[in-house]
Amino acid sequence: MDAEAYVELREAHGGTVRRIQGGWMCTCPAHEDRTPSLSVTAGDDRRLLLHCHAGCQLADILNADGLTPADLFDGHTNGRVEEAAYPYVDEHGKPLFEVVRFWPKDFRQRRPDGQWGIGGIRRVPFRLPQLLQAVTDGETVYVAEGEKDVLALERAHVVATCNPGGAGKWRPEYSEFLRDAHVVVIADRDDPGRDHARQVTASLEQVGARVEIVHAAVGKDASEHLQAGKTVYELQPGLGADPGTGLPHDLAVPTLDEFIAVEEEGATPLLGEPDAVLIPASGDVMVYGDGGAGKTTLTIDLAFHLATGEDWLEIPIPESVRVLLVENEGPRPLLRRKLARKRQAWTGGSPAERLRIFERPWGEFSLEPESWRDAIATTVTKHQIDVLIAGPLTRIGMNDAGTLQEVRAFMGLVHDLRERCNRPLTVLLIHHENKGGQVSGAWEGSGDTLAHVQSAGNGHTVVYIQKARWDSTRHGTTIKLTWTDGEGFEIDSDRDYPAEMIAWAAEHGPCTATEIADGTGTRRERVQEIVNDEEVWELLTGDDAKALGRHPTAKLYKLRSEVVPGSGQPGQPRLFPTVPDRTHERLSGPPSVGGGPYGTTSATGTGTNGRLSEGRGQLPACTCADAGIPDDDNPSRCARCSGQFIVRNVDPEKPF
Repeated sequence: MDAEAYVELREAHGGTVRRIQGGWMCTCPAHEDRTPSLSVTAGDDRRLLLHCHAGCQLADILNADGLTPADLFDGHTNGRVEEAAYPYVDEHGKPLFEVVRFWPKDFRQRRPDGQWGIGGIRRVPFRLPQLLQAVTDGETVYVAEGEKDVLALERAHVVATCNPGGAGKWRPEYSEFLRDAHVVVIADRDDPGRDHARQVTASLEQVGARVEIVHAAVGKDASEHLQAGKTVYELQPGLGADPGTGLPHDLAVPTLDEFIAVEEEGATPLLGEPDAVLIPASGDVMVYGDGGAGKTTLTIDLAFHLATGEDWLEIPIPESVRVLLVENEGPRPLLRRKLARKRQAWTGGSPAERLRIFERPWGEFSLEPESWRDAIATTVTKHQIDVLIAGPLTRIGMNDAGTLQEVRAFMGLVHDLRERCNRPLTVLLIHHENKGGQVSGAWEGSGDTLAHVQSAGNGHTVVYIQKARWDSTRHGTTIKLTWTDGEGFEIDSDRDYPAEMIAWAAEHGPCTATEIADGTGTRRERVQEIVNDEEVWELLTGDDAKALGRHPTAKLYKLRSEVVPGSGQPGQPRLFPTVPDRTHERLSGPPSVGGGPYGTTSATGTGTNGRLSEGRGQLPACTCADAGIPDDDNPSRCARCSGQFIVRNVDPEKPF
């Protein structure tokens, strides 16, 4: 095919063509090209020469039109076709040599003066200046097998490199450029590729690099993986299987002692300790709660602490980071005033430029459009943002609470944003709870950390760490907080949950565990835990206790304070059962003796200050329709009806 025939083909496929001196300019079929960027000329040997000024590879240009490299010839030569030239430069960008790729597949090295062969010329890794900058900035560097893979990875917004010469040609001096860096080695899925990955990894480990080996989820190498629509984050760990056979290669099965002897670093903490990371670098975090629970105020408080590097709620923050706060709901003036109050009352260090607020276009922030993700990535890169706090979730690209598929799709947008940023970015999302008090949507299995914020009333907030992938010590724990002046919080270490629950239940009468949880701002699981385990509760044994402990719909018994025998003074709060109207008809036995209604001895058994004795126990009651309440002045009489208390025998297996 000659140049004119190719131009006609481009026009037939709807391309734009214009004549230039010595050839043509066409729209490139390998990318979305509105302004012609593909030059079409004829070489001296009558070859068709194609060059995309946007950087598309020759193979991609030909594939888009259904052509092969053989079509570049006009039937007059069987020579090779130069597909691409990859320049290698030194630390300062000075050209050292080129690696030239030919069709049929072949590679040769060329000097800057055009002479073939690079004997005596210094060898360096591909894209050396970008590699050095990434190491300085603490970014991850990907090592691929060839230059084509490196350029594909760069289009996916990560820093990548390779060595000249292909598989098996890595030199120890290349590793020096990556000393102490975090490196991901991408193994081609064939035997030479796996051997090369092992060689590179062994060399990098000698200079203190932290190395991971991954392989393509689809296809043979990084280029095919990305061409299939996969992301960098979908590269699979390990050396992988041969895509032709599907058989695994080089499975690692160390002994127990060998496995645990390896010191392997986990997540890097932005909040927490190295072995207990609550918020990790490059992590996905979600904070959710009902409207008015304080989740926005809490995340603002967290943002101030992250930006100043000051411990938050007694949890360490190793160093200050840069935070971008996005409030996509509510009037902008209200947020200004809220942040002004916070800043005025803040007594820590100055956040300075480390805390930024998304101001315009107000309320339009979204991760869904690709143009927005590009704009956000540019902003994150420009200001070196480490943490993006954004919400509410349903206003930033998530149209509904989210099925499992919708959640995965949205997290794909988050991961795509992170790739475009070309730097570690932790994303903290703010979300609402559903009517059942749980996170709305299928988010429990997503991300690194999930926190539930609940209002406890009277200036109290409860944060339940529902999930903490990198922090087993805080996973499933509750942090009780008190609001302070100036939009802040402090640990509510003195809060007496059992006493609050007793007081609330005593005021509202028989109630369920769920009702007590809602009324006191306590997790229902915590109510059950206290009911089952804390001595502050005096429970019946048998079926009633089982129902109370296992079923949140079982009615809790009415509560009142125990009276210390013989003193008339209130003692430790205890839980006592409500006596049904018919129960007084079944009372039996003489009054208790030796110290009032909760005496230490009686004619029917032995008690211990109101606790049920083993075997058959004692239950104080009177002839009231409801349970008797001891009179403060005369604890042997009922404050309701002034009647004398009597004692009913209680069989632990059959309490009524």
